[in-house]
Amino acid sequence: MKVYECGGKAPEGRQPPDRRKLSARDYLIQNLRGVLDNRFHMVCEACLDEKKDALPLILLGPTGIWVILTADAKGVFRIHEAVWEELQSKRGGYKTVYPNPITVGLEKTQELLDYLTSRGISVPSIEPAVFFSDPGAHIETSKPAVRIIPMDALQRFIITVFRSPVVFDEDEVQLIIDELVCEQEDAEISPVAEITDIYTMRDLPEPKKPAEPSKLALMAREEPALIRRIAQRFPFTRQQWILLAVLLVVNIIILVWLVFVVVSIT
Repeated sequence: MKVYECGGKAPEGRQPPDRRKLSARDYLIQNLRGVLDNRFHMVCEACLDEKKDALPLILLGPTGIWVILTADAKGVFRIHEAVWEELQSKRGGYKTVYPNPITVGLEKTQELLDYLTSRGISVPSIEPAVFFSDPGAHIETSKPAVRIIPMDALQRFIITVFRSPVVFDEDEVQLIIDELVCEQEDAEISPVAEITDIYTMRDLPEPKKPAEPSKLALMAREEPALIRRIAQRFPFTRQQWILLAVLLVVNIIILVWLVFVVVSIT
């Protein structure tokens, strides 16, 4: 996954984002870039309008676009549609949280959709999401208006990104990247990181060099075209073919025996 650091500037009269919250952002990027290939891109802090805050994270690829907010908060949260509440430890009961990450995510998603539409780029949809990096966050959801991604559900989100239907081709993805990144004065493309294990975050061993083809493999290439087509359609090993042949012979013997029994009885 390619990562673009745009470093969007905060609008006048507003404070820049708290740098301590970048831990959740960096954790998410580190995990995604270790799994997603270079068909996917992450645009960070893209500023589409000088009067508005920069968009936090934009993940895009052939399977769609996601606007992702990150949070490192821990506690007990309750989400129903666009209502975001937090359990109060002292007084008890739930209290509405402000600013509401759901409404912020919806606003940023609509802002990105309007921006791309104004540039003549048609997109089927953009999905907002909120990612929690702290395992101490317990979240109860009921028809949330945005996708909620607790840390233990990150793997499921990655699978969703991979398995979603393809909606953009390579040229369309690059067009969107150009619109989001090229106009940013201080945009930088971070180097491609080494692939890491998503569970342990340890570097995976370097892939071994492929072994030279064996004599049997070379002989297989010289087999008749019909045999090669059968092998491609039914990619069984030699042992599996032998087992199938034995089962076929056994079934034939059983069938002959049953015919013999029926004939002898009648």
